[in-house]
Amino acid sequence: MKFTKKIAILSFNILSLALLNSANGKETLNYEITAEKLNNSRNNIYQKTHSTSYNFNEEALQNLPLGEATSLNQVLARAPGVTAGSYGQIHVRGDHSNVQYRINDVIIPEGINGFGQVLDVRFADSINLLTGALPAQYGYRTAGVVEIKTKDQVKNSKLDKGAYSELLLGSNNDLGVNQQLSGNINNLNYFLSASYLQNNRGIESPTSARNSTHNDTKQDKVFGYFSKLLNEKNRLSLILANATNRYQIPTTANQAIKHEFSGIQNINSRDINDNQKEANRFAVLSLQGVNNHGLDYQIAGFVRHSQLDFRADNVGGLTFNGIASNLDRSSINSGLQADFSKELTKNNTARFGFYFSDIRADNSSDNLTFATDQNGDKTAIIKINTANKTNTRLYSLYAQNEFQATKKLAFNFGGRFDQAQGIVNENQFSPRFSALYKLSDKTKIHSGYARYFTAPKAELVGNRNPNLFVNTTNQSKNLVSGKLRSEASDYYDFGINHKFNKELTLGLDGYYKNVKNLLDEGQFGNALILTPYNFKKAKIYGLELSSNYKKDNFSAYANLAWQKTRAHKITSGQYLIESEEVDFISKNYVNLDHAQRTTASAGVSYKIAKNIIGSDMLFASGMRRGHASTLSMPAYTVFNVFANREIAKINFRLAVNNIFDHKYRINDGTGIGMNASRYGLRRSYYLIISKNF
Repeated sequence: MKFTKKIAILSFNILSLALLNSANGKETLNYEITAEKLNNSRNNIYQKTHSTSYNFNEEALQNLPLGEATSLNQVLARAPGVTAGSYGQIHVRGDHSNVQYRINDVIIPEGINGFGQVLDVRFADSINLLTGALPAQYGYRTAGVVEIKTKDQVKNSKLDKGAYSELLLGSNNDLGVNQQLSGNINNLNYFLSASYLQNNRGIESPTSARNSTHNDTKQDKVFGYFSKLLNEKNRLSLILANATNRYQIPTTANQAIKHEFSGIQNINSRDINDNQKEANRFAVLSLQGVNNHGLDYQIAGFVRHSQLDFRADNVGGLTFNGIASNLDRSSINSGLQADFSKELTKNNTARFGFYFSDIRADNSSDNLTFATDQNGDKTAIIKINTANKTNTRLYSLYAQNEFQATKKLAFNFGGRFDQAQGIVNENQFSPRFSALYKLSDKTKIHSGYARYFTAPKAELVGNRNPNLFVNTTNQSKNLVSGKLRSEASDYYDFGINHKFNKELTLGLDGYYKNVKNLLDEGQFGNALILTPYNFKKAKIYGLELSSNYKKDNFSAYANLAWQKTRAHKITSGQYLIESEEVDFISKNYVNLDHAQRTTASAGVSYKIAKNIIGSDMLFASGMRRGHASTLSMPAYTVFNVFANREIAKINFRLAVNNIFDHKYRINDGTGIGMNASRYGLRRSYYLIISKNF
């Protein structure tokens, strides 16, 4: 009910603005020409040229082994500096999850994410990853900004076919369907996509076996984009989306029982029945255009409802972990974003705006655990319930100026003010500066500095009182729980991009990040509900090399990244981590658990008429493991191949992931904040049949 009310309020406010802008009466419009003009107006608002950018256009998405059926995290894993972690997570330039997502330049509000992907690649016309020293208009989540342009945004001709149907079959009992509808009615452009997926490999398996036990998943996603031209200068857009994902938690057979108690019948660990359900839905209503004074603007209201439910096997939880927890987490995130741009002179453009969000989170748990006496012996099964409601608000103001000093040299300078109130009460003014210099028509150099402010994710903050479980089998070895803090950092970035000829482009980027109160997240339990905690300080730095080649029907890319992340002294959430590790980290710099020293990706494809063949690979040097993450997992390389052929206007795609059936382990359940062993996907076959109508 609250979710519906917030949508109604936001819709009313923005629709009121829309009616004022369209009050001059009806106009006869050429949709494609007018939409393109408004797209250019939107591009004037959001400046990106001085940052490091990696783009996946429509062709690049089609050249992935699974094409548009590829999950978003696997698309981004092909970009330099991105590490693919467990449970569909990505880690950009050494940060755990400090990533912001935008659709058509509107921030998608944060929710409670677990195993599942909320956004589907199929509705994307292009996906762009921004990293480095970002302009002042980007805040809060700044390790990477994932910008998605919907299929409605570039050329209306892409929607002329009206419908698209897809069937996916795979060797892990994969069954997936996708249906898309699109069109234009009286200057209202619409794009609808609905997908369903089920398989028996929902989460990475805890063993290297080809068949995973208790690992079924069912996932459905719905996405709708509606864009209405009000007149030649204004457009009203609405995004509606829903994702519901259900998972069984995979098991490992024949594990040793850790807790025995009278009246509890022991079971094989293979038969533990833990399950998790995640639901995310959001709506974004935006008014975009240009006024009579040449002011480009976009004003957007948003709301998102997230819910995560974890249901534990009581017997399995008690006998193997000493606790069985049913967890319920929900949040409603609503707010307003406004961005403006004004060309002051031919060489001078000002940009400014504000952002506000209100996050209401409700986190509760019902826990069964063993009470213990002073000797540590179990005396009874008791129930401990927790409940935690929070309200966090984020406020931001920014202003920046892009100045073309000469034909070759351009500057962008500005600042933003961020304020967080709720789970933390902190603020910061953050100056930003960047420069772009054209050595020649083929070579560009960029550099920049950014001060960043990153507030903890309010949706992830649950009970932080370790004393609730004193004298139980779930008691922490230490009871220290420092105050959670926002992260503050100084970021330096330098890069060069050189176009050797029409076919080959190379890029080299280096970065250094000095961090105070670094935010990290860990999994402390069977449910994938991450918990934030702080390190006192950290240093993150690295180098990235990217290359793209395209000639006629042949295209190729290769990326290589090296990074180092070192953090010192845990200052909040100490009770979540072993006392010996906390003590070691207080005296030493350690590697972050999600960091990989070296990553690489490469791919080739060749197009013959309407047919495509291709291959790509992913290399990772291994995440951290062991006491205080002092050791490293073994390196691994995965190769994938695909062939795409059109027969009688029906498209057939055959893909093989991990063609050499390499057995590789992502993590072994040790390291800071790591709780479970996870293996990568064994060789898998996929057949995708699709048709445009």
